[in-house]
Amino acid sequence: MTDKEILTKAIDKAICNGYEYQYKIVTPFEILQEGRKMRALAHFIIFSHEFAKAFWGENIVDTEVYLDGDGNRHLKDSMRFYPAWQYHLTNMILEKNPIKYLEKFL
Repeated sequence: MTDKEILTKAIDKAICNGYEYQYKIVTPFEILQEGRKMRALAHFIIFSHEFAKAFWGENIVDTEVYLDGDGNRHLKDSMRFYPAWQYHLTNMILEKNPIKYLEKFL
């Protein structure tokens, strides 16, 4: 899927789960089509707590991941509990292409 398709489907999924898309004059397709300013708006949307809560939900995730010096992910010995949206938002920040991270959950 292209970034445009992923963003459109991700926003649609979040809207179905109660997210209030505030940029009605700009479609997700236009966000990615219009260059750097609009791409910044796409990242503003997908990294917002409101979007993440609607997209991933409030279920509790019982794992904690950390990166070692080489960038490898590991589970910590002590388990911590986070809402799914917070866990995935944290992981998405570490991704080279955060929009591609969303694709795994569509």
